[in-house]
Amino acid sequence: MSKFRLLILCRPVENEEIILQVKVLPGSRKGTKITLPYEGSHFYGQPPHDLILTLDIAPHETYILYGNDLVVHWVLRLVDALAKCTINLKTLDGRYLKIKVDEVVYPGYELVIKDEGWPIGEGLKGNLRIIFDVSFPKTLSGRQQHSIRQVLDQCPGVL
Repeated sequence: MSKFRLLILCRPVENEEIILQVKVLPGSRKGTKITLPYEGSHFYGQPPHDLILTLDIAPHETYILYGNDLVVHWVLRLVDALAKCTINLKTLDGRYLKIKVDEVVYPGYELVIKDEGWPIGEGLKGNLRIIFDVSFPKTLSGRQQHSIRQVLDQCPGVL
């Protein structure tokens, strides 16, 4: 008994451009693989191969992903840092959060908003971390300096 091996030269059926819609679930991570069955290369005599996509995460203009938390840097005017304010922050899903800042804020101060970070699954989310910087005026008149000094000299805890 003898065995024969049949060699087939495999060539692509045709080159074609197709547009595929892929649903990427909220909370997906860099490196996640998505398999699209039978959407890959197709050779004569063989079924089409699977197309495997690997996700990458592009940098966002506002947020930085840190573990399951979203971090945003926010600059406040000095008056807002000292005398309370409300900031409006657009979330990744398009909502606007009205966040009251009731504390005295200093550069590097961090405010954590629970459950507004990166989706983890099952309706859970990481935290939103807002790290503040404070914008100081470039110049003050003598009168403004005097007024500020009068107010701040009466505050406990000011060196």
